Amino acid sequence: MKWRKTAAMLGSLVLLVSSNVLAKGQIVAFGDSITAGYPYLTVGNGCTNCGGYELFLQYYLNWEGKGRTVYNYGVSGEYLFLSGINSGINRIDNVMAAVRPDDVLFMEGTNDLSFYVDPGTVAYNVYTAAYKVLLWGGKPIVGLITPDTRYGADWKRIGKTNSYIKSYVGSDPRMCLIDQNSALAPYWNSGYNYDKLHPNYYGYWLMGLYWYYALYTCG
Repeated sequence: MKWRKTAAMLGSLVLLVSSNVLAKGQIVAFGDSITAGYPYLTVGNGCTNCGGYELFLQYYLNWEGKGRTVYNYGVSGEYLFLSGINSGINRIDNVMAAVRPDDVLFMEGTNDLSFYVDPGTVAYNVYTAAYKVLLWGGKPIVGLITPDTRYGADWKRIGKTNSYIKSYVGSDPRMCLIDQNSALAPYWNSGYNYDKLHPNYYGYWLMGLYWYYALYTCG
C-alpha cells in the first residue's frame, strides 16, 4: 500500500531526530480544523493526546522521553482575521498567556482563502500571528497551508499564498517554516485525505512526522 511505502521512506526521519529533539517545555498546536483534527475532533480547547497529528507527534515525543506535552488549540472553521473578536490573531494571545509554550506549531489561512481573502493579505496575517508568538517569548513554527482539492487543484490559490508565507516567515530568522503542503501533496489523492480538505488518519500521521522533524531542525 502507498502509506507503507511512505512509512519506509520516512522511517529514517524518526531515527535521525530520535536523540536530538531538545528537552524544552510545552508545545502548542494552533490553527483551524486541520489542527483540531477534523473529522476526529472539531475543537481542541487545550486538550492533550487528542486530535489529528497531535496524537502522532505526542507518540514520538514520548518515545523520545523528553517529557514534552502537545496542547491542541485547534478550532474548526476559524478565520485568521475576520472583523475581529473570534479571529485566530486575537485568540492567540489568550492561548500564549494560558500555556506559555516554548514552541507553537502554527497553521492557519485556509478558511480565509475560502472566503476569497487576497493571498498576500492571508500571508501577512499569518506572519502577524506568528510575530505575536515571538512577543510572548515562544518559537513560531509555521506550517504552509495544506491542499484543498474539492473544486480543482488550486482553486483557493494556496500555492500563491504559500509563496507569500515563505517570503514573510523566511525573512525572519526568529521564525521557522515547515512545508506541510509538499509533505502531503504527493500522497493526497492516494488515500491521505478525508474529504479533499482535511487529512485522514494517514495524512495526520504524515503531518505528525514532519512537525516532529521541525522541532529538531528549528531547535
